[in-house]
Amino acid sequence: MELEPPFHVYIVGLGIYGFEQVTREVERALRQCKSIYYVDPRPAAQIHLPGFCPRTFNLRSEYADFKQRSQTYEEMAERTLMAASLDPPVALALYGHPLYGATPTQILLKRAHERGLRTKVFPGISSLDVLMVLLGLDPVVRGLQIYEANDLLLRHRPLQQDVPCLILQIGSVESFLAFRGKNRPRRFELFKRHLLQFYPSSHELMICRAAPDPCIETMMVPIVLSELETAYEELTLAATLYIAPVQEKPRDSNLLRLMTSQDHLRQIVFLD
Repeated sequence: MELEPPFHVYIVGLGIYGFEQVTREVERALRQCKSIYYVDPRPAAQIHLPGFCPRTFNLRSEYADFKQRSQTYEEMAERTLMAASLDPPVALALYGHPLYGATPTQILLKRAHERGLRTKVFPGISSLDVLMVLLGLDPVVRGLQIYEANDLLLRHRPLQQDVPCLILQIGSVESFLAFRGKNRPRRFELFKRHLLQFYPSSHELMICRAAPDPCIETMMVPIVLSELETAYEELTLAATLYIAPVQEKPRDSNLLRLMTSQDHLRQIVFLD
């Protein structure tokens, strides 16, 4: 079945674990494409994507040491858009969810709109979905703070002690340049000082990494805040830092009473 109306670019998520989380609608979109451009570190992508379209291009080759990641993302988007303008449709296939922590997608969507190219986005299972399971989180209960590590520092963002917190891309903090080396402990000292403004030094954090394929184990490493930099080997690009709430904020007792009142409900809704 063809996807209608015709699009120039299908932007799809490939999920987190192996290739088992690719949805049927993503598979259908990939089969329509003349070429697939993908950003995915897993061998499974290189193995399975040619089964949908023989012309596949791994955009991870755009990365280079000491190169601005923003430049890399622009080049990824431009390569995809160029192909889409010459021989559509094409796909931009990304690890996880295509709009979750995916700068190339944002660049592509903006420029495609400016050039009159039609796009369609298909979701995928993100690392956030997996972390919800690993950590037993339900953001509906207590809310959820999510920040990118560099943005957190650059904007001096305050953190709420009573709300669970996820820090993304902790392994790239203090630099926008790509690298393939290992972090030093000092990379996390400034970041730790920022956290100490909001959490006690004895507060336990969790370093998490969702397993990308069956050959790699999920990582869950506890670490006390005061010793954060000592876990520099675990604080990689793929790691997310989870900060559990310190305490529960008390609820407004008067408003809570209203929320259990039938009389109040009659005042705020139309009842049949």
